Amino acid sequence: MWGDEIGLVVTDLVLPGKSGMELARGFRGQRADLPIVFVSGYDEDLESEGGLLPELSAFLSKPLSRDRLLDTVRRLLATAEVLRAGRGRP
Repeated sequence: MWGDEIGLVVTDLVLPGKSGMELARGFRGQRADLPIVFVSGYDEDLESEGGLLPELSAFLSKPLSRDRLLDTVRRLLATAEVLRAGRGRP
């Protein structure tokens, strides 16, 4: 469908009609190595989702700084690149 056009997803845990975890599962169903950053203004949102983050993802509490978001994105993208290289995938 969208293949490698999307390099990373940033989503809130609470969305209208579905959770950010549900959204992530949909993306990961298409591409298991897609990095995902979850954000929320309430730590309780993560607990309500079971408290466990999928592999190759991160959780950031709002409000968050631009630097914190960029550092997290860089780290996840670098990790994803290493994992893909280990699997022989570009």
